[in-house]
Amino acid sequence: MKHRVGHILTDNYVIHDLEDLPSLCESNYLYQDLTFDGCDYRDCEFEDDIKFSDCHFDHVDFRGARLGCHFQNCIFEFCDFTGANMQLATTLTSVFEHCVGILRLPVGDERGYDCMAVRTKDGFWKILAGCRWYSINEALQHWGVGSNWHRYPHVAKRYVRAVTMLADGEFSETDTWKDLQKKIQNTIYIYD
Repeated sequence: MKHRVGHILTDNYVIHDLEDLPSLCESNYLYQDLTFDGCDYRDCEFEDDIKFSDCHFDHVDFRGARLGCHFQNCIFEFCDFTGANMQLATTLTSVFEHCVGILRLPVGDERGYDCMAVRTKDGFWKILAGCRWYSINEALQHWGVGSNWHRYPHVAKRYVRAVTMLADGEFSETDTWKDLQKKIQNTIYIYD
């Protein structure tokens, strides 16, 4: 795997557009400790073997992008994910603050999976959790009553509660992570 590290490129290397790092959409790269500032990656296709580790994305436009890559320990601030296809993406321990088109749902899956809601181009939500890429209805069927979740029923209940609250409009894209956690903790959900 080819490896690009921020301090090797230059100290505090900041990427403003694809020309600063022309191989960004090429496969088999690890990008580490880099800052992406104001980049326009609308409708770009990121290969599924690209990995970003400890990167900071600030005011980056991912609208309509196919993000099949891996984000680990990344920080996203003021980014737009509306219409992004994240079906193959992973977002391990990444933080999303003040972003449009994406919410990290407060499920608390102890198996290590994040649950992300991504707004599609036509305004609907898709749910990304592990390798799953579901519509709201598909997610509720997958984790809901009668599903094959006998090994992790408490996890399934949390997924159903978070997805239901999203579908009912109880979560807002302007909510912070703490806001989402408070809303889900203050809700009594009956699971039958």
